[in-house]
Amino acid sequence: MYERFIDLNPICFHSRFTYDDRKNKEKLVVGGEANFVIATQVVEVSLDIDFDIMFTECAPPDSLIQRFGRVNRKRLKEGTECHIYYHNKSSKKIYEVSSNGNGLLDKTFNEFEKYNGKQMSEADLKVVLDSVYELSDLKEYEENLDKHRLLTKTLNGVLDNPNIYENDNATRKESYPTFTVVPKCFEREVMELRRGRDIKRYEVTIPYYMTVSKGIVEMVEFKGRIIYFANLVYNNEIGLINEKCDNELLIV
Repeated sequence: MYERFIDLNPICFHSRFTYDDRKNKEKLVVGGEANFVIATQVVEVSLDIDFDIMFTECAPPDSLIQRFGRVNRKRLKEGTECHIYYHNKSSKKIYEVSSNGNGLLDKTFNEFEKYNGKQMSEADLKVVLDSVYELSDLKEYEENLDKHRLLTKTLNGVLDNPNIYENDNATRKESYPTFTVVPKCFEREVMELRRGRDIKRYEVTIPYYMTVSKGIVEMVEFKGRIIYFANLVYNNEIGLINEKCDNELLIV
């Protein structure tokens, strides 16, 4: 996507950047210097940003509401828009999906689709929450009931308080497996560090599935701690890419 819209000078913002690169990009995004941002779920939390149009893949309703808060944040603009697209299969690895045939993401998309082309009110969002978290299965009773209570409670005043979900991601799958690695291209710099704690500047968090291929992760002992080097391409503009390096590859 970055390469497709390269003429618009997009900024990628996600968790697969090193600390320094991530902080530099955050300054651009929060400082208003970014007109086109390609982001993952990290944009939902702790960023005081204000855009005019959002295109997003479908997510649970609380995540979508948090993303909506990044558009027309101060409620002073006209003509702002939020577009929701149907989710792909990989999204079900990230978000909780109900055990019956109709998953959480499907329910959410179907409910929001009823308001296609319309301006949604706080009451409309509550209707979506009621429908998405309806008690359709005894096995899911307690889980859905707790979520419904939390979301209904915090939704009150959401249009007047865009920070309302800063500390709550009720439907985010907490057990989603991740792995902390250091891109292979930084191996020489890391091995020359005087303090082991400085390794954090080079660490990147990736989904566990990216580490299962043979030869991707190399374990090295350094100053009493274990470092996992990922033999994956790292790009300052795109981040860590799920593409294996060839021999000694420098930063792209």
